[in-house]
Amino acid sequence: MNDEPLRLLLLAAIVQLALAASFVAWRALGARRRVGARRAGARGSRRARAVVIAASWACALALWFLAADDADRAGPLLPLSLAAIAGAGVVLMASPGPSDRDLGDVGVRSGWSVASYEELAEWRLVGEHLRFRLEGRLWDATPVDPRDLDELRARLEQAAPGRESRFTA
Repeated sequence: MNDEPLRLLLLAAIVQLALAASFVAWRALGARRRVGARRAGARGSRRARAVVIAASWACALALWFLAADDADRAGPLLPLSLAAIAGAGVVLMASPGPSDRDLGDVGVRSGWSVASYEELAEWRLVGEHLRFRLEGRLWDATPVDPRDLDELRARLEQAAPGRESRFTA
């Protein structure tokens, strides 16, 4: 049997995963620049991601051993298969989750969305959270250390003057 099509498919997947990992790294660097040093935030559970990655590794290895009746034929595809699975795991673990939040010195991040304080359409400090709205989006929130509330209010009033929401709850 000719394994060349499968080898090419695995190589194409590895190239795409490398591009995806580069994109995630590029977005992370841009987010750090727009958010600044992280002051507070919240992370969604990484447990589900870890379970998906572990299950994919287990399935790949089980299928590999079940299908590897011919060691000469199976050998060259194993490294490519494992590289593709590892690349998918890297992209999955490095990508921000939908419930990840960061409050930085100069901006906020919610999942993939990132904004400097100047870009906020509206904001309000309620309890121990900064609630904010970007243009055309619903309200979002990120936790704030209660000791930083006064300093954060001053930063927001300077960076986004007149955009504090009238609503307090």
